[in-house]
Amino acid sequence: MKIRLNYWQLILLFLPTIAAFTTFNFLHTTQVSFRVVDFLFVLNICLATCYQAYLAIGFNKQNANQSTWFSIHMYIPVIFTITYLLYSAYFTFIKPSYANFKVEPIKRISHNSTTSIILFFLFYTAITFFIINNRYVSAQIKKVVDVDEQENLRLTFLNPMKQLVKVSWIVIIGGFALSVIIDIVRQAI
Repeated sequence: MKIRLNYWQLILLFLPTIAAFTTFNFLHTTQVSFRVVDFLFVLNICLATCYQAYLAIGFNKQNANQSTWFSIHMYIPVIFTITYLLYSAYFTFIKPSYANFKVEPIKRISHNSTTSIILFFLFYTAITFFIINNRYVSAQIKKVVDVDEQENLRLTFLNPMKQLVKVSWIVIIGGFALSVIIDIVRQAI
């Protein structure tokens, strides 16, 4: 079975992020909404990372020069994002912690080992997602001698991966622009 999302299905894949932006910009009156927004972002990161890993691992299995390291490299962000999603769900829905929440400027950042690990793997996942995977698949496709096989691999794996990254950038930049516009409108009112 092959999962291949077209352009509109990729946009639908990012509905949790769109819902998170909407929630954050219009309904952020309590800590609960901040937790839900965080959960929706993490859910979207997990969905996008898992879909790209599915494509990349599928490519690696079909590739004549299979790389065990690349497969391991692909599973690390997947395991992290699923674990982070479960962590986020636990602290959002099962055991929410509110610790005297007030909307005010940040005075002190609480940085501990858990935060460091999460930040490290978020950067690792982002670099893998936006840079490494597409370049690796592209380079491996160029090594294929048969032109028809190259085109088949490009259509089956590389193009969907590039579309996923492109839609990700559109959603990130669009959400940021929407947030800025909403903040400007709120300040003007």
